[in-house]
Amino acid sequence: MVTFNRFNFIKNMSKALDLSMEGLQDHHRRVAYIAYRLGEKYNLTPTQKRDLVYLGLIHDIGILRWDASDERIQQIAENEFEHCRRGALFLKNSYFDHYARYIFSHHDHYVGKNPSGLTGEEIPLLCRVLFLADRIAVNFHPESCILEKVKYWREYFNKRKIFDPRLLEVFFDLAEAEEFWLTLGDSDILNQRLEEIGYAEELINLPDMITLAELFAKLVDHKSRFTFFHSQLVGEIAEYLGKVLNFGQEDVSFFKIAGLLHDIGKMAVPESILEKPGSLTDEEFLYMKKHTFYTYYLLNKVFPEKVVKMAAYHHEKLDGSGYPFKKKGEELSFEDRLMAVIDIFVALAEDRPYRPGLSFLEVKEILEGMAVKGKIDKKAVSIILENYSELMDIKQQLESAKGG
Repeated sequence: MVTFNRFNFIKNMSKALDLSMEGLQDHHRRVAYIAYRLGEKYNLTPTQKRDLVYLGLIHDIGILRWDASDERIQQIAENEFEHCRRGALFLKNSYFDHYARYIFSHHDHYVGKNPSGLTGEEIPLLCRVLFLADRIAVNFHPESCILEKVKYWREYFNKRKIFDPRLLEVFFDLAEAEEFWLTLGDSDILNQRLEEIGYAEELINLPDMITLAELFAKLVDHKSRFTFFHSQLVGEIAEYLGKVLNFGQEDVSFFKIAGLLHDIGKMAVPESILEKPGSLTDEEFLYMKKHTFYTYYLLNKVFPEKVVKMAAYHHEKLDGSGYPFKKKGEELSFEDRLMAVIDIFVALAEDRPYRPGLSFLEVKEILEGMAVKGKIDKKAVSIILENYSELMDIKQQLESAKGG
């Protein structure tokens, strides 16, 4: 039975979240590590410490849009609970449903006046730890002198009465160790320390992996109003066509996962580019080309190589004119080629704010034109067109289910 490393997948997805938060690189991994160290020193149970790591890796899943401008950061600071609410709603009825209540309260102030209505010890302990870890990570600056940190943090927290005082004492004790700060300041060592914690041995089965992939496909789709169901639809169509083509059951699931996560690298692309209604400038297009590169490395070493390629090669062309790897026909499997055509089909068929979805004849003309020019696979195009009605039914069903 095929299994997957859940910890490595979530750790890589935390990197995707960081990519969407310009100016806060390594943030989620730092929060996870700080929370674990606080939990360790506070003598929490193994289960609580594990939950803190996973919560740290996804805690800001509700921040769907972010940039590093002072104005934007100020807006978030003024309404710090909004992303907690969104994150909790996002996790509701998902693989991480049991974490939703912690995400909702992970900015709760110890003194109260929180949307949750909770105060002090009423706030779940994991939330109190997570909030402290988050504030440490946000205000951590690797370039500052390690020896000045303890004094700085005592001054910082003495001015603020929003944290659990017992946890603060635990933190002040932890802060005396230079290795703690040095670990936070080195990305490679931080990653190594997270690996050493031991959750890399936790494996999940294929159905659970699909459920997780669906969660992060929704995250990517929510990043832009223009592509609200795109990744989910690519995944559904990939699954349907895999069955039509008599792929084995496991290969159908792999094809679906690749479809769901093919655009995970778009977390690195600014919304201003994703949502631009007109043509991209040369510079903007170069930025857009990053997304398949990041898709490859975010999925690599988590999934079998063929899944990574099916997801990351969807902008490659048979004549070598695609991006970002400049692969040519013989280097692309049929599944790679079919995924590329599925992606193009969905982009053409889905509504955009600046145009409605294209008709069958318009889609047919574009796809066949690209095939004639040697850009995409003729057989893959034929499969899409032969199943056009069924694929449009899938699109309608997905949009209806999501309230579209």
